Amino acid sequence: MGRKIITGIILLPVVIILWTYCSRPGIDGQQQHLASPSGNYFVEMPIYKSTAEKDFPVWTPTIKNISGEIVYIDRASDLSGYHNSYWKWEKDAAGDDVLSIYNSDTGEVHHYCQKKGTWEKRLIAMQ
Repeated sequence: MGRKIITGIILLPVVIILWTYCSRPGIDGQQQHLASPSGNYFVEMPIYKSTAEKDFPVWTPTIKNISGEIVYIDRASDLSGYHNSYWKWEKDAAGDDVLSIYNSDTGEVHHYCQKKGTWEKRLIAMQ
């Protein structure tokens, strides 16, 4: 009887910790399938092998339209998959959707936006 109580006392905190950890919604700023303010686009950030370095994982910004078709993919991404990057959608002064990505490894902030119907990547800041 005493052994069962001790086992229960040991297992209860483990179960509570696992339940709490597994039920977390995700890391703020790293939500997959995040919709743009207009609702016309969403971003996914899969991790692929770098095209520049062998076996180096990188976050790969991928913008899709509401039909799920890829409209932009950053194949030259250097966002290290070993470090954290954070992303969010914003609207620019003209009211257009802009994807902002902060690279915590380098301090760079890039904007992905449409200009004349073509998506482009721009370095905005180094922190």
